[in-house]
Amino acid sequence: MWILAPFLLLLGFGPLGPIKGSIAAWCQSYFWGAAVPAGSWFSWLQAAGMTMPLKWAWFIGKIPLLILGGFAWLFRVVRG
Repeated sequence: MWILAPFLLLLGFGPLGPIKGSIAAWCQSYFWGAAVPAGSWFSWLQAAGMTMPLKWAWFIGKIPLLILGGFAWLFRVVRG
């Protein structure tokens, strides 16, 4: 299950539930609202995201910033 942690967090399934403004939050509001049925695909992904260790959440949350920072640095180097 730990291998799915990065993908779940990128979709917005965080350790405290769906992350506001994420794809997961949009899916929840579009398909179910506040009442997510037990056993649905969304509840399974939500449970998997919530059982992810917080150390993964901290690390994975930094990945987009590292990627953007790398692109910004590369852009600066190329432009001179």
